[in-house]
Amino acid sequence: ANAAAAWPPTASTALDVTFVHNASQGRSRETFDTRVIGFGLSASRPSDPSDQRAHSNGVIGRAHWTTARNLLMAGAEVHDAEVTDNLTMRQNSGHTTGVFVQNRYLAVDGQLSISAGFRYDKASTYDEASSSPKVGVVWKPTGGRWLVRGNVSRAFNAPTFSQLFSTGFVRGNPGLVAQTLLLGEVGAEVRPSAFLNLGVSVFRLSLDNPIFPRFNAAINATQFTNVSVASDNAGGMVTADYRRAGWLAGASYTYLDPGQATFHTWRHTGKVFAAWTAGRVSLGAELRGQTEGYWADGFARPADDYAVINARISYAPLARLTLTATAENLGNARYATSANIGNVAGVSNNTGIPRPGRFFAVGLRAAL
Repeated sequence: ANAAAAWPPTASTALDVTFVHNASQGRSRETFDTRVIGFGLSASRPSDPSDQRAHSNGVIGRAHWTTARNLLMAGAEVHDAEVTDNLTMRQNSGHTTGVFVQNRYLAVDGQLSISAGFRYDKASTYDEASSSPKVGVVWKPTGGRWLVRGNVSRAFNAPTFSQLFSTGFVRGNPGLVAQTLLLGEVGAEVRPSAFLNLGVSVFRLSLDNPIFPRFNAAINATQFTNVSVASDNAGGMVTADYRRAGWLAGASYTYLDPGQATFHTWRHTGKVFAAWTAGRVSLGAELRGQTEGYWADGFARPADDYAVINARISYAPLARLTLTATAENLGNARYATSANIGNVAGVSNNTGIPRPGRFFAVGLRAAL
């Protein structure tokens, strides 16, 4: 009887188009206030000669088709970007195109959610295309205050614009190859009240050809490099979220067992955040910290623990127009970049780590 009542299904469709413009000018993330330590020298270089300006424009279109049991979404996006070195006036530009599709199906009277998605991207700055599939399931019993979930995904990430062309303290490297991430995760959530949600999950991930800064003697500078063939990691996460009357607050803790592939990896990551929305205005802030990090594989070269504050604000003067502003790393300017020259396994090495850096951005989002 239920099947007969659901056929033909009641369907609805929707189409939205978003135009995105991002621009930044001045010192890049890597060069806000660079401190160089090594060979007995310590110097602050707040005017490191690597000022850059960048801008990008993009269009994202999505189509939705919804029935009582099914949600199908498909879309495409195009982005163009340009980076200019303010000192040499050298320019690099490129564009990316992508298509994506995702489907979610509700089975067993809506208690079982099955989703699958696929994304295909092509960048003008990299020959190989990116294909990223994902499959996930969620089980939530009718009337229950808990659920269990699992997902498997593959993400193929071509080198970013900065990794290819940066003229900052960490130089770009046009010879980079793409990173491939394989992720498997299982988790559970419980809602003890209408306002509180608690979650726990465990995951395992494998990263092929990870990209990190390493010293390149051929150019006598630190450069983005594919540092190893593969790294396998496992860990877990606990989360807590509270929503009520326009407020969202929460916290999370992530533990990562890096194995021996500890380069630029932190064992402990914690976050605390809060956001408030009233009418057309939204404000948010996040405190994020990491501890037990290393600047080399095999637990060599301990990295400094850090904590940073990020903030954002958005305002919608019109129903389909939103203005945004973000600030990353409000209180730790000198952590933007560190370089430590010393010995790793008896070999002189210069390792530059772009840690979070101070960064400001403004933008707008328009939907048709």
